[in-house]
Amino acid sequence: MMSNQSKAEHPNNNIIAENINQSTSKDLQISLKTDKGTYSKGNEIHFTIELKNVSSYPLRVLIDDEFVGSNIECSDNDGNRYTYEGGYTSWSPKAGIYTGRTYLIPPNSKMEIKLDALVFDNYYLIFSNQFDRKGSNNFQDLKSSKNLPENFPDKYICAGRIYKLPDAGKYRFTYVYQATENDKNWKLAGAKTHQEASTDFLWIGRVASNTIELLIK
Repeated sequence: MMSNQSKAEHPNNNIIAENINQSTSKDLQISLKTDKGTYSKGNEIHFTIELKNVSSYPLRVLIDDEFVGSNIECSDNDGNRYTYEGGYTSWSPKAGIYTGRTYLIPPNSKMEIKLDALVFDNYYLIFSNQFDRKGSNNFQDLKSSKNLPENFPDKYICAGRIYKLPDAGKYRFTYVYQATENDKNWKLAGAKTHQEASTDFLWIGRVASNTIELLIK
């Protein structure tokens, strides 16, 4: 879910957070927040990513709608990195197809990305699809084949990434945005309008958010 903001600040500031390894650019800045600092098995983590255009000209960002969680970097306090695996309905797009769209951020403005992730019973962290899927199929057969409980939320039966955390503990999360000149060549499957299909003013480079520390128990 996306929202553009020019003045309002995110209301949830009472979280465990540390500004660790944040990289900034003169054009694009990113901040990462969650709704709280401690989560138990069965809880949903609600991430808010703010992308701020601090330049005097418009810029555009490329956002994936399907493989949600790909931009997240996860590690523990010992520095062990955890890479993602494919979701429960992972698939491969056709050549030249990008499963997302672009968003234009005006000068001195910002937009938000909201991501949900489920802390599953085995401490797997499972990201949901970016948008609500109205009229989705019944996933009971697929849940059975994946040994998932019947009440497992349908929104997580998707291509969202899965991070297989080994146990309870403190984990660090960073959001990393990256785009190259080659990204201008994609056909954007998620675009609903001409503007969302455009790559004009696409910001090229790599920038990381602040790093937040969450307790998962």
